[in-house]
Amino acid sequence: MNWVTETTQQKMIDLGKGLFCIQYEDAEDQASPPRVVVKPASGHERSVELLLHPDADDSILWCPGSSLVVRTTSAAKVQVEVVPLHPNGSRAASVRVEPLTQGAPRTGYPSSAGWNFDSQAAAFDGLRILGHVAGIGDVSVNANEWIAGPRAPSRIEGVSIHWPRRPRDLDIRYAVKTAAQTGVAKTVDLDTFAGTRGRALPITGIVIERSLLCSVTVS
Repeated sequence: MNWVTETTQQKMIDLGKGLFCIQYEDAEDQASPPRVVVKPASGHERSVELLLHPDADDSILWCPGSSLVVRTTSAAKVQVEVVPLHPNGSRAASVRVEPLTQGAPRTGYPSSAGWNFDSQAAAFDGLRILGHVAGIGDVSVNANEWIAGPRAPSRIEGVSIHWPRRPRDLDIRYAVKTAAQTGVAKTVDLDTFAGTRGRALPITGIVIERSLLCSVTVS
């Protein structure tokens, strides 16, 4: 393999225990896209397993649309490195990290009047937040996981909240604000992306609105 001895773009990604798909989504230079090299961070090799295609010898994503699977046995760090195809080539690539899950048994929706610890934990088990991170792309995490943690700080430009097991009588809306934004930010529903991608406009604030829904029967 011929390696390009040029400055590369490198990020460390914090992953929890689980299974993750790392997908090379897009590249600025479509004619000569950079390659994306994925490997365990130094010291995390025993916790990270890279699942490659049977015909692949290296954990390299060569072009947009390619992907590989990472399996972690505990919280670990993975290094994602963008390497230009040729000297002075583009190093701009969008990489998405998506957790893979087999789901969990449904235990019903907790009522708003009296949640107990077990039912509340079960409801939040399906909560996921997608954040668009500058220089990396879309990163999706579960509850209590970092999108861009203190060990690998990066600008977050937009978010989307996915909560399939939200209690039926609870409505959530959210909005984000950037430094270039004036006025009141518009709130959006769950599963809607709020913010920007690729415009170098990091989020400076986020507002979450919560309201309880009730049904009334008129006879």
